[in-house]
Amino acid sequence: MKTKYYCKMFSALRSRVIRIIFYSVPCYCSVP
Repeated sequence: MKTKYYCKMFSALRSRVIRIIFYSVPCYCSVP
């Protein structure tokens, strides 16, 4: 039960980090 909760929390955190990186990449690409 506890490991399942941590796994769920980790996947949510990972998706959030991926989303932040995904949105920040075009900003870096647009800057010459």
